[in-house]
Amino acid sequence: MIEDYIKEIGAECCFTHIKGSTRVNINILEEDGYVTELLEPGPFVDSEEFKRFF
Repeated sequence: MIEDYIKEIGAECCFTHIKGSTRVNINILEEDGYVTELLEPGPFVDSEEFKRFF
């Protein structure tokens, strides 16, 4: 989805695909400026996927 959008707007991209899913992060901004972040852990990147990245 992200890669498709980047290509759609004409930006150059070069993704390294892995088995895991993209994580979801949520930021909640209160009226007083306080921010709460809900952060999911990222996927595990195995050694073969890591080598492809570099």
